[in-house]
Amino acid sequence: MGEPELPPYPLLRDEIYQTVLFHGPLMQGIESVEGCGERGIAGWVSTAPGISEWIDRPVRSKWLIDPQVIDSAFQLVGLWTREILGANSLPTGLGSLRLFHRDFPEQGARVIVEIEQSSGARVTAAIEILDEDRRLIARLDNFECVVDASLNQAFRRNRLSSHFSVVSS
Repeated sequence: MGEPELPPYPLLRDEIYQTVLFHGPLMQGIESVEGCGERGIAGWVSTAPGISEWIDRPVRSKWLIDPQVIDSAFQLVGLWTREILGANSLPTGLGSLRLFHRDFPEQGARVIVEIEQSSGARVTAAIEILDEDRRLIARLDNFECVVDASLNQAFRRNRLSSHFSVVSS
């Protein structure tokens, strides 16, 4: 998969989570979107906090696969479907996930999504996750999502109002 030439994406990080996606503060992993066009989308995402910050008694001391990076990659596909197809989407399948390094970079990762097929309510894509030196960390093949305009309203309903906050104990 090469470096796609993509037109600029119109929204900044805060606007993405206020107007398009439904994710709460703990899962708002998209830091910036480099570009978005017919062929795909690319951006920078943050990594998850330490495993003990999300799980009370973790079996491991480290993530094997960074859940925030993976979910943020799926969120980028959602931004693509909303921008290009006009409707939100949800993941429905993944053919394979291949890891090329033991660790995900702590400072975040670059995600490149190449749309392979877009027909009706189904989109398939290949997703590459790179570190800041452009080394391949992971590749997801045959990612699938369902696209449905009724999700636009559902995503809006699932956002927390600005006067609510998440409290952890």
